[in-house]
Amino acid sequence: MWLKNDRISLRALEPEDLSLLYDWENNADNWSFGNTVAPYSRQALHEYMQHADLELYTSRQLRLIITENKTGQAVGSMDLFEFD
Repeated sequence: MWLKNDRISLRALEPEDLSLLYDWENNADNWSFGNTVAPYSRQALHEYMQHADLELYTSRQLRLIITENKTGQAVGSMDLFEFD
């Protein structure tokens, strides 16, 4: 766990997060929170996840999953992008 408080934790992406990311990324209501203007395919997200373990200074981006400590359920994500 990277960051944790009494209610939530931030963790790295896991392969089983693919369906969750697919749902979140393709919900047009969420597009205003990032720079998305079109849906993503499962394949595109799968490829992104394969490279998500690259070092922040190399990839210039980082995505972490927000989980509830009580349930362990993923409730959101946090993205850093265009990091300099």
